Order: sequence, then structure tokens, then C-alpha cells
Amino acid sequence: MLFILRALMQDVISSFADAQKLGATGRVVEGTLDLGRSQRLTGLVVEHGGSVRYRLTFGVDSVSNPIVQVRLDGHARLLCQRSLQAFDFPLQTTISLGFIASEADENSLMPGFDPVLVRENAVTMVELVEDELILMIPGVPVNPAHLESENKPFVFEAKAPERASPFANLSQMLKPLKKN
Repeated sequence: MLFILRALMQDVISSFADAQKLGATGRVVEGTLDLGRSQRLTGLVVEHGGSVRYRLTFGVDSVSNPIVQVRLDGHARLLCQRSLQAFDFPLQTTISLGFIASEADENSLMPGFDPVLVRENAVTMVELVEDELILMIPGVPVNPAHLESENKPFVFEAKAPERASPFANLSQMLKPLKKN
């Protein structure tokens, strides 16, 4: 049975048992996140930072670990560090996360799943989305369109001065001796 909900982004996964319940029910949470309003993305995006549609599909893997597949599709409004002009940076990805109760459980995750530790700290839906966005947004954004149209700056190449070999004169001196 699949439940699709437009949940509050502050829904909390406060324990490993919560993650197991979400996985067992196959809950799907979807919505849109306004990046300009996200406190964790402040400084990474410009004022009207863009938006991302998200879809969190909870389930269990083949060994009954609770998992979530995070799909993101949208754009972030970033400031190009070369032109100092805002541009839209595409954000589109699918990430598979596995919930674990302790660091020792990390080895029980199937290959291709990144661990999310749910022990003492609660994890919110918005944090799952923001964590992935923080990893996707470049630390030094450069507009790809600006790079293509930009003239390459002239680069000076240092060259060593040409010097005559110290043995060049020696070869000249040896030539007359060979004739005898």
C-alpha cells in the first residue's frame, strides 16, 4: 500500500522506530521547497533562491532496513563568482539513503545507500532535502554560459633563457685534433 502525502516539511523522524514505520508503510512525501527561505541555504543562494520539487519515497531494502529515496528537481539561484551576476543552477538528482540506529549498523546497508544516523538527534524531512542540496550546490559557483562566451585571459609562460652549452666550445676544439 502506497500513501502519498503532502506533509509538513517539519515532520520529524525522531527515532529509528519512526524510520521503520515510515519504511513499512511505504509513505511518500512530496512538495516544493523555496530555497530563498531556507536558513541552512542562506549564503549559498541569492535572495530569490529558486525552488526544488522533492519526493521522498520511504520503504525497506532486501534485509528490512528502512530506506528513503530522495528525488530533487528544480534550480537554485546562485551568484556567479566571475561575472557577479545571478544565474539558475539546475538541481536534479535521485539519492538513496538508509536509516541506521548506530554507526555499527552502517555495514548492514545495501551498496549504493548512504547512511542517515537516527539515534539521539531527530531528523526532519526538510533536513534530508537540505542536506542533499548543500552537497549539490558548488562552493564557488560559475555560470557555465559565462565560461563558454568568455575570452580566455592571456597566460604568460615563463621560459628559461637560451644558453649555449658549456661543452659547445670543447667540440670545436676537438675537431682539429681528429684531422691529424
